[in-house]
Amino acid sequence: MTVARHLVVILMLLLSGCATFRDGVNPPITKWPPPDLAPEKKSVALQLTGSAIVNGSPADVNPKFLEKWREQVVTAYQSSGLFSEIKVGTEPADIRAEVNITDNGEGSKVLAFITGFTLFIVPCHVREGFIVKTTYLDNAGTPLGTFEKTEFADMWMQLFLLPVTPFKPPSEFKEMLYDLNRNTLIEAHGKGLF
Repeated sequence: MTVARHLVVILMLLLSGCATFRDGVNPPITKWPPPDLAPEKKSVALQLTGSAIVNGSPADVNPKFLEKWREQVVTAYQSSGLFSEIKVGTEPADIRAEVNITDNGEGSKVLAFITGFTLFIVPCHVREGFIVKTTYLDNAGTPLGTFEKTEFADMWMQLFLLPVTPFKPPSEFKEMLYDLNRNTLIEAHGKGLF
């Protein structure tokens, strides 16, 4: 009987899944990289800062998250093909992009506990999103423009979401941050900043 109980518990844990659904407020990116109309490409230096808000209160940002966010920002700028060189930090460049990422999450620790305690029979919901504010400055420090993009996603965790998990994985947050930076680049490029 004990083996059967353990088997049921293991089976339930294996069947538990989560699904992430983006709210899709930003326009879909249909053409990437954007067309480069500039006669000469400029270099860009990326400066990233991050903050977190959990249930409306400021929270510390995990340094590992900052590094992962930096990777997504750099990947977006590299894949755009709009710049001759991409630098990270305070190195001199034609354009400085100050990217501030705020991770804004809302969830219930009590509900998360209940979900785990009931082996994911009772569902749990977390709403998390990113606010990406990018300020572009020329090499003299004169502001060229500021752009803010926001998107949220709802993540549900429940026993019977396993069939949905491969199509709506938690990696949606990584893609969402990448897309927010790409939308920023598209808008700034469309306004002739670079």
